[in-house]
Amino acid sequence: KQKNWEDALVAIDAQFRDRPDPELARKKFHVLAVGKKDHDAAQTAGERYCDLAKNNATALNNFAWALLTEAQYGHAYNELALKCSKRSNELTNLENWRFVDTLALARFDTGDRPGAIEAEKKAIKLCDDDEDGAAEMKKTLARFEAAGEKQKVADKSSGGTD
Repeated sequence: KQKNWEDALVAIDAQFRDRPDPELARKKFHVLAVGKKDHDAAQTAGERYCDLAKNNATALNNFAWALLTEAQYGHAYNELALKCSKRSNELTNLENWRFVDTLALARFDTGDRPGAIEAEKKAIKLCDDDEDGAAEMKKTLARFEAAGEKQKVADKSSGGTD
């Protein structure tokens, strides 16, 4: 609350030495990314978090979703989000529609539109018990597909090929 980022980092590091907890690594990431705006150090802390949480699919998915959707991160950690999302889906065998939806967004935000479309279609198929979730994902799928069409038009107008 006091925005004394250096003291916060010292306290986090001291606690971490005693108890290397993933949540402490996530707090350190947040302080570095949002408080200090030190991208490289935050990236390292985020990687550490992903490593410590490597067997917790929910934690990895939630972290990835935050990186992709929260304005405070400014889309500066999309590759890290993709890494965490891939691991959460590996742990759940691509069977949790929420996690697959996160993977779709991570792929889209890292420039993999075909992969995003494929993942979003899979998430929609998996989401047979949540009408609101399916409706929202169908909107997202339409946005992904429209972005692909806009890219094709841009490529053609600039002389690119399909």
